Amino acid sequence: AGSGALPPYIYEENQKLSGINADVLYEACKRLNIEPEFQIMPAKRLKNSAE
Repeated sequence: AGSGALPPYIYEENQKLSGINADVLYEACKRLNIEPEFQIMPAKRLKNSAE
């Protein structure tokens, strides 16, 4: 979970998570044979969905 863009580490590009941190997440999921499902949302909605 995270909130907001922080280029070049994490940002949204063409409705997809991009950046250095996103690359690490995608690679970790690939190595673990997990299909990632990321949802990009405002911080307030993220907080509410976590509660």
